[in-house]
Amino acid sequence: MDDKSVLSLFEGDYSHLQLEPSVFCECREFFINTQSSSWTERGTLFFQSYQFLKYFLAHPTLDGPTQLACFDTTSVWLRRVFNACKQNDIFKQNVWESVERSFWSTLFNLPSTRASIPGVTGVQLAVRDLFTKTLQLYLLTCPNEELKENTLLLLLQQSLCWDRHAKVVCTAIQILVKYTGAEAVFSFQPDFISRSMKYLKDYSYAQAISTTVFTVLSLYYQTLCEKYDDKEIAEDEWMNLWCPVILTEFYGDNRQTQSGMSSFLIPSLLSVSPNITPKFLSALQRYPDVSKDAKDAACLFALKIAKDGKLIQHLDLNNEHSFLRSLMLHKDSKIQLACFNLIALCPNISTPLTVEEFDCIESRIQFAFGIADSDTRQILLKSMHDFFVRIRASCHALQRNIRYKRSPSIPDDAKIIKRSQRFLEYFISACIEYLHPTCNYQQVLCSLGLLKALVTLGLDGSVEESMMKERQHSFPFQIKILNKDVTRILIDRLIDPYDTIRDLSLNILLSYNYLPGYNTSEELCFLFNHGLRLLNSVRVHECEGGAKTICLCNHFMEKLQSGSTYKNVRRILDLLQKNVEVARKSLLQAAISYPIQGYLIQLSYTFSTSSTLSFLKKNDNEWKSLIIEILQLSESVWLLVKEILCDDSPEGNLPKDQDDSGVSDNLEDTPAQLILSYSWRSIKEISSLLSMILIKCSSFYPDVFDYSNLDHYGFLMMSWLWEIRHRGAFTSVYPCFVSYCSFLFAMKDVNLCRMPIPWLQKNIEVVQEKSSFITRRSGGIPFSITGILVAGKEKNKVLLSKTILALIDMSKEKIVADPNAAKVDLPQVHAMNSLKTIFTEHRLSSVSLEYLEPAIALAIEGFSHELWPIRNCSVMLFTALMNRSFGNKRPKGVVNLGNTKGLSTKTFFSKFPSLRPYLLKELQHSVNTLRSNNQASTGLYPILNLFSRLQYAYTYPNEEEWEGVNEFEPLLLQCTASKICKVREIAALSLTCLIDGSHLMEFVVTQLKNVEVLTQNELHGRLLTVRAMLAGLLSNLTGESKNIFFDKVSLTLLSCFSEITSNKRSFYIKKLFLEIIQSYFMSHTDRDAKRLQQLRRMTMDYCKRILFEKKSWPLYGHNFIGLPIHQQTAAEIFLQNSKEFSIHSDTHSIGFLVSKLLRYEFYEVQIATLEHILDHPRKRVIVNNPEIMRALVDLSLKHQWSQLRAPALALLSDLLEAKNYKSMMLDCAEIIEVVQTNESLPVRESLLILLGSYLKHLFMEGNTEVVNYYYCWVDILLKFTNEYMAFSTRKAALSSLIHFGVSFPSNSEEINFTGICILPLILGDVLNDDDEELRQDAAAYACEVLQVSDLCINEVWSLWKQATKKAFGGLSEFQARVSKRIMVHNGLEKASEQLESILTRDSALFETERQNLYYSDYQRLQDLLYYALPSSEELQSWVEDGIKSIKQFFVNVQVDGALGRTSDPNVWYVVFRIIRVAKHVNVSLDDVHELMRAIDAHPDFCY
Repeated sequence: MDDKSVLSLFEGDYSHLQLEPSVFCECREFFINTQSSSWTERGTLFFQSYQFLKYFLAHPTLDGPTQLACFDTTSVWLRRVFNACKQNDIFKQNVWESVERSFWSTLFNLPSTRASIPGVTGVQLAVRDLFTKTLQLYLLTCPNEELKENTLLLLLQQSLCWDRHAKVVCTAIQILVKYTGAEAVFSFQPDFISRSMKYLKDYSYAQAISTTVFTVLSLYYQTLCEKYDDKEIAEDEWMNLWCPVILTEFYGDNRQTQSGMSSFLIPSLLSVSPNITPKFLSALQRYPDVSKDAKDAACLFALKIAKDGKLIQHLDLNNEHSFLRSLMLHKDSKIQLACFNLIALCPNISTPLTVEEFDCIESRIQFAFGIADSDTRQILLKSMHDFFVRIRASCHALQRNIRYKRSPSIPDDAKIIKRSQRFLEYFISACIEYLHPTCNYQQVLCSLGLLKALVTLGLDGSVEESMMKERQHSFPFQIKILNKDVTRILIDRLIDPYDTIRDLSLNILLSYNYLPGYNTSEELCFLFNHGLRLLNSVRVHECEGGAKTICLCNHFMEKLQSGSTYKNVRRILDLLQKNVEVARKSLLQAAISYPIQGYLIQLSYTFSTSSTLSFLKKNDNEWKSLIIEILQLSESVWLLVKEILCDDSPEGNLPKDQDDSGVSDNLEDTPAQLILSYSWRSIKEISSLLSMILIKCSSFYPDVFDYSNLDHYGFLMMSWLWEIRHRGAFTSVYPCFVSYCSFLFAMKDVNLCRMPIPWLQKNIEVVQEKSSFITRRSGGIPFSITGILVAGKEKNKVLLSKTILALIDMSKEKIVADPNAAKVDLPQVHAMNSLKTIFTEHRLSSVSLEYLEPAIALAIEGFSHELWPIRNCSVMLFTALMNRSFGNKRPKGVVNLGNTKGLSTKTFFSKFPSLRPYLLKELQHSVNTLRSNNQASTGLYPILNLFSRLQYAYTYPNEEEWEGVNEFEPLLLQCTASKICKVREIAALSLTCLIDGSHLMEFVVTQLKNVEVLTQNELHGRLLTVRAMLAGLLSNLTGESKNIFFDKVSLTLLSCFSEITSNKRSFYIKKLFLEIIQSYFMSHTDRDAKRLQQLRRMTMDYCKRILFEKKSWPLYGHNFIGLPIHQQTAAEIFLQNSKEFSIHSDTHSIGFLVSKLLRYEFYEVQIATLEHILDHPRKRVIVNNPEIMRALVDLSLKHQWSQLRAPALALLSDLLEAKNYKSMMLDCAEIIEVVQTNESLPVRESLLILLGSYLKHLFMEGNTEVVNYYYCWVDILLKFTNEYMAFSTRKAALSSLIHFGVSFPSNSEEINFTGICILPLILGDVLNDDDEELRQDAAAYACEVLQVSDLCINEVWSLWKQATKKAFGGLSEFQARVSKRIMVHNGLEKASEQLESILTRDSALFETERQNLYYSDYQRLQDLLYYALPSSEELQSWVEDGIKSIKQFFVNVQVDGALGRTSDPNVWYVVFRIIRVAKHVNVSLDDVHELMRAIDAHPDFCY
């Protein structure tokens, strides 16, 4: 378009113009190319272009892209006019006179009116540019300074009211405040800062909002500094402006706001002055009504912000920041970790740590090995890795400074390097200390992870270069991590029960150039033979360990002698073939003594390594024959286990020809269990090996892996999926089949690439054929189909479309009428189950969504099918489709409006448009059926379920409200009036996606109008709807809108209260009505809300009347339905609010009324009352009320129901006065007898708690028989605190102990009864319980007894041990108890018996697994020896017996070595206890050490 054409656009009427973005682009280019003089010389250009732009900016009839082009053009126009005005004052005056006020307003208001245009990106940048240039032009052309100032102030006032979710609005405020000053902001909007905090909830706007707030505050700070001569005064006044608001949010519950503040706002504020950070920390500590833990966490957070912002370089751990030392011992591991990160990490990794920082970390680093939470442990490992990187980088920098003499303090730098080396040496030794057998899982996992990090960072020079991470720095020193003993310990960890530990151990060992202690072929062969022995184990972790051991041996043996790997593989395969031969004769014998899984695992490991592939490249015939043998073996194994795994009930199947006589004697597992385990594990490992061989070796031997063979083995794997009935077996084949199909689809050969496609058609045929027998959810057939689709989703997406549509068509096929149709699996069932698997598979999620619409329709139609199998698989398919559509399952009963993962109705129906008319049609049909015969079509339930998962479609500014679901609302409202209760419930939840939250009050008022004309079902449905709406929307109301809501809705509830609570309404309706008031109105205690308070009082009056005046009940029996649960709700309301409203008569105290509720005729009321008292913070005072106490005693009697008796007994343990126990007529012997029986567990636990409290009072009275009862009680506590007992049982034992009480006398003269010395040991057991809640409860009580503040568990335990030893260490009874704990193991006391028992190896599939993964046997022994006296004759005698047995059992052992008997954790622990106790009691171990060194036993026994 030439210049004339552009100019012609500016002339005449613009309303007829149909403009596109290209036209505005031409105008923009025209403005750019026009010289500045042209604007002043040719006055018509400015005026005509001004009119043109003014018209289209004021009348936004253009589409989005054209509007954006218009903005860009206007921006260029403003710049050209601005430049012309600067050059010509006359033109400047002409511009001011020509431009109308409305045009300025239009441009200035663009951030408010055009911040977003649907479907267009980059709008805010264009608007920001327009606003900036408009303001520049206005300030240049306006001749009146007062007018300028007033305009700027008006603009600022307006912009403060605009929606700050638009970043351009924030920019506008930032620009304007620089002209107006910060005082203007606070004069227009005094709550500017608190308002801004609300916008920080959305992290995407947090930076813009924070920049705006900081701009205002920084300008205000400059003003204050100019105002006051004293900078301290200016800082204090400035902080008083923002600090209270920031602190409120800092200690609030909104994590999004806190994240936004900490990332952007607070670092900027703290950087204003060096004094701000300490003042802010001080303000955090002084903040009222906040717990110490919260203050500590907040201070750590603030310090981290300051350190990340480089406002603090080094922490002063001796003075200003000394509190960090104590926080490293905090009870919360997350605070400990945050404290560690603060000290150890730094944005500049070259910054060295100080000696004080090293000392602090080293003295408290033990916390790292006790973190039980997996997420926290992962964060710790990442932090430690970063810490090590910082040590390496800082030492590298210091060494470089020393080398080139760049540092003025070279001696100090050398000291820091030396201190770093000492710290790492200490840390490595600490890690190795936690690798001993029996150390707990967390300790071992953490230690290995940390060692792995150090290995990859280049600390040990023996590590292969390829195993190290890329690095820019290197340590100026080397530390040897792996020696002979550590190598032995890591090899022993290869048979750990946990695969993560096995993998980490192997990775560390393989990282080295050589294996310390295994440098010769003979040493490696010895280790290899140990691995072979483990391959023959029936236990999975031992097989895995054996396989990893042989991989380790192959790696290092190949370095010493080429060809070792092939010889080893050949040997393993020969042993495997022998075991297969045994299985052909007797499957049971093979399952017990000749398993094959270990050998298969090892072969898979071997062929997965890159070194094996290098052997295959040589095209060696030996390897070729070996591979052919493995391929043949896969079919042999299948024939062995086929009969077992393909049985309709494989779990209990024992083949008829299997004779278990003489084989199954003394077996811990049943023959059927052994055979099944052997079978499914064998197929699992052979499928893995087969896929590995096919994928890794096919390119090396094309004659072996030709088209027919590859096709054959693909069909073999599919046949496994088709025929196997054992779910564990075919699900283990599935990933192997997917890998193989992916390999084929990735082949460059066209024939091989298309090979799986015919397999898919064959699977479809199988679906149609497999209808003569019953399978479990179609067995592996769906996996066979899905596996091909997963593998081919990238290469051949058409497959998915054809398959899903074919399965849907097959599912819709009409079933021929047959009385036996429901007794067999139909093709339709297989097809629907296959669809379910396809939509469940996460790897197909992105492509399967396209077919969600027909699948949902299919599932909904299946709900109404006459055959149960079709209905059943329709339910499963629908569930899978909902999870694929909406994400994870939501908790039952949760309204989806609060679920951020939910989809809005607009989004859902935009993604799946065909569902809207379909669902509307189906819903209309279902509602008509429901209305005509009062029966819900089963297809109604999935539709309602789907709507209950949707959210309301909120609109953006300038966007029209979406009305796509308006037709559904009357239909769903009809469902809420259904006679079927479940339909009403789901329909009420479904309505939540149709109601705008801003109309909540109007909706609730409308629902509760004219209730007197409603039927029971209609009223019940309306109340359900009101409850659902309140659950999802009430929390969104704030400020005045919330007050108005409570006022209007309370008035409505008052008007319908008498009608709903009248006798003509069912008790279910009344209960629901009370629940609504209880949940959303009774807890709102605003005294100024008069109508609300009236509603609360009326509710309390009603509850009291209905509970205590039977004349208020209906006269007819059938109207009593639902009365008990109604009374339960009334009781809950009455009890929760009785104190506030003082609801009791002059003659009846509150205690009397509560006692009446405890004796109520409905047990629901009694349970509600008991639960209320149990949860009450002043329950002890309540229980000691005489009337309540007598009611509880009545409930605790034998004949009472256990659900009532158990909480009553638990409450009675809080009785404070001994006379009350006498009135209960308790018998200790009877209580103990009941606790030890098999009666109701809750009753026994409650009696145990009561027993602890009762014994305390008997002791205080000086009862003569109390000692016998006491020791019985102690035995019960020891039994109930056992790690294998249930959590509730262990918690009851702790509660019983706390009720009795533990104390430490200051001296031995204060001990009147020596039996109390046992109690600290029992509490110590709970302090080391596996459950963190129990540990924390025990630690809290221990801190109370020790009179110390809350500390971390480890520190509490250390103090508890010290106090226990100091108070009771000299008592003979205490020493006897400690000695018994040391000596007894697995029920045996003599060391010789223990060793003999543990050396007798069984062949059970599973070992007894320890439940306590927190407290290891190793730690327990160390702690017990802390108490034990070295002069104990009992321990000396036990040790002598143990030493004698060690010599007896190990004297004939030639070489034990790694993975030997002394490496078995059970054997190790018994021997270690003997040796460790012997050292403690000073018994000579020279002969034992000499023997252990001779047989190369575990290193812990050799020195």
